[in-house]
Amino acid sequence: MPEEPQGKDQRRSPRLSPKTATRLEAYRDPTGKGPDIALKALDISANGAKLVLREKVEAGQILGIALYGPHL
Repeated sequence: MPEEPQGKDQRRSPRLSPKTATRLEAYRDPTGKGPDIALKALDISANGAKLVLREKVEAGQILGIALYGPHL
């Protein structure tokens, strides 16, 4: 996993903790094919998400992500 930025917070948008009702799916294939490798979402923003996955992925790899829950 990439390391957290050092020093000043460089995020472009605020990160929010997902509610317990939020469900997550993540796939190596951007079209959503293959096994779901998601375990949980740690935080979510308009520009990204910090996820815990079953498998290691390379930085910059494009994934298929689906989030379900209230207020999404």
